[in-house]
Amino acid sequence: MRALLGGIADLKVLDGVLDISRHTDQIHRLGKRPVPDPDRGSLATTIAMVRRNGRTSFRAKRGGS
Repeated sequence: MRALLGGIADLKVLDGVLDISRHTDQIHRLGKRPVPDPDRGSLATTIAMVRRNGRTSFRAKRGGS
């Protein structure tokens, strides 16, 4: 999957977005219940990010065009 995505996007940027979103998911989980999920995968994180923010999750906010 990374090879496919690497052809259309900067993987360092995607990794950064997923990392921030993973931490955001854990904070949301802590707000709802006292148990974080340290084994949450990238796909589950991406789905949660798109549900929370919509397609704008992938739009450049700063420094992009």
